[in-house]
Amino acid sequence: MCLNGDYILTFLPPGDYRVRAEVSGFSSIEQRVTVAAAQTVPLIFAMQVSGVTETVTVRGTASEVIPRTSTTRTLHTGSQRVNGRQ
Repeated sequence: MCLNGDYILTFLPPGDYRVRAEVSGFSSIEQRVTVAAAQTVPLIFAMQVSGVTETVTVRGTASEVIPRTSTTRTLHTGSQRVNGRQ
């Protein structure tokens, strides 16, 4: 394994191959390639980030809620009786 991600496979017999790349935290990817005699075939794998989760825990105490005042209002429409009148 190389640190930069380059791999060289030598002396592969000519033929069809499936090459698969996997690494934790990324989606795996697979490519098909045909290798001819004495041929160098470069493959580039563009891997997508996958399955990464992060959890944030917040701890503390809630401050006390103190109500100051409350008001109630009533809306009267034209079809309602107000003080015995319509």
